Amino acid sequence: MKAWSLSLRFSAVAASIGLLSFGVAAAVGSFSRADAQGLGPEVTGGTHPYVSFSGSAPGGNFTVYTVPSDRILVVTGASMSTVASLYQGATLKVHGGSLAMLANGTYGGGSLLNQGHGHLVFDPGSTVVINGSTGYYIEGYLAHP
Repeated sequence: MKAWSLSLRFSAVAASIGLLSFGVAAAVGSFSRADAQGLGPEVTGGTHPYVSFSGSAPGGNFTVYTVPSDRILVVTGASMSTVASLYQGATLKVHGGSLAMLANGTYGGGSLLNQGHGHLVFDPGSTVVINGSTGYYIEGYLAHP
């Protein structure tokens, strides 16, 4: 009688575990899929989304970088050895003599772009152009528009 009682209890426990597992599987299966919504620019570009380039612009309009057609370029820092302006193609983005660009100790250690705190956005497929004869250093990152 005891053996039959023990096997009956074991069967009841096994059935309870089976029903519990079925219930959990049914509950998990009923969850809907969650997808993240795009909340703005996303830093991307493979393993190195950050870009920087430097050199010498001989004067006039000199193209220094072409933004990939599926990304935006956010310029965070720019330093020029003379007063030179930044353009997106033929459109003025930052005048070289403005407080955003001018590197002068009078303005608390330099301009916003000179300190690397800027967020100057260049459109997909556009060109970064320097107008003026200058040495330059520009840094930023690529992001999805």
